[in-house]
Amino acid sequence: KRLEEARESNPIVAEDGHDGKETEGGGKGEEGKEPESTIDVAETARGANGDGQNDSEQSTSSNTSKTTSTTTETKTQSQTQDFDRQTTLQNLRTLKIKDLRTQLSQNNVRWGNIIEKEELVQALCNVMERKFEASKNFSRSGEIMPGKVTDVDDAVLLRELGWRPSGNARDAPAVDAANTGEKGTPQHAPILLDVYATWCGPCQFLVPQLQSAAEEFGPDVRVMKLDSDKYPGLAGQLKVAGLPTLILFDGGEESRELKRMEGALTKDGIVEFVKKNVSA
Repeated sequence: KRLEEARESNPIVAEDGHDGKETEGGGKGEEGKEPESTIDVAETARGANGDGQNDSEQSTSSNTSKTTSTTTETKTQSQTQDFDRQTTLQNLRTLKIKDLRTQLSQNNVRWGNIIEKEELVQALCNVMERKFEASKNFSRSGEIMPGKVTDVDDAVLLRELGWRPSGNARDAPAVDAANTGEKGTPQHAPILLDVYATWCGPCQFLVPQLQSAAEEFGPDVRVMKLDSDKYPGLAGQLKVAGLPTLILFDGGEESRELKRMEGALTKDGIVEFVKKNVSA
């Protein structure tokens, strides 16, 4: 009777088939395994987290793609747009006369005879416009950047110089004889080439000096360096006898050597070397 009453009040209580004692086998079974509802909830939570993570990753990837696309578009626009003279003039007019004079001095422009502020503004704007136009077509190969020293290979160097390689030597692209002909009209920024070797002590001393000089030159000079161990053929064609060797070329369609100097120089020495021989 008590068993029947227990069954009615608690359905999970079962009767042992042998001794008729109450057993909690059913209850133990429920406790021994995770309830189905709990499993479903956990799996659903894991699935939701996974979906959320995938959605987050996809969203991040999409945002990255949009950012990259925007950056590329901005870069393309900055490369193709013309010099905005009106905006530049407005910005320059907000500067003090002292700042205008400082910037003109940095660009080697004499301002001693300029009295009015507007004349200083116009003079500095003209300088900035010339630099902008020069930087648009700064590098023939697209590998050289204003204010930077670029470690180039033989192909890039020959393209920047406007020289035509000849011969079949794999590591020694010969320089065509036409490259050493009469000096043409300069059409590009002159080239300053540092021929170096990684094991050369004076070459290592020259590295920061050359970078500082490149920053001062800006778009006025293409500064690059060539590893003589990687390209011994081209270094030989350039008749490099000592390291480091600085070679200055004009900006002609087929660049011609102007001057060279062996040994390490300071930043000021490099700047003087270039200005003296480019203007000569």
